[in-house]
Amino acid sequence: MSCVREAEGEARSHRSRAGDDRDVHGAQDRWPLRSSTMLAEAATWVYLVELAVGAGCLVAAVGAFRGRLKLIALALLTAAIAAVIHAVFALAG
Repeated sequence: MSCVREAEGEARSHRSRAGDDRDVHGAQDRWPLRSSTMLAEAATWVYLVELAVGAGCLVAAVGAFRGRLKLIALALLTAAIAAVIHAVFALAG
């Protein structure tokens, strides 16, 4: 019976802690996050990746053109131009 009582006591101690307003994340909550800076940095990375994808599409378009896959090359070239233009304007603005 003592084992059961100890388990019940432990369960009670955990329940009493659940209502505490203590800091459970440590130093993470001490400094406010600057969401606008984080969003701007994330957007920059997204557009840099888009620029890289556009460059990759351009390389693939050249390879497709050399392999006589003109329709695929045209589609890849269109995607490359669109991605690069969008990324450049987004990074500039």
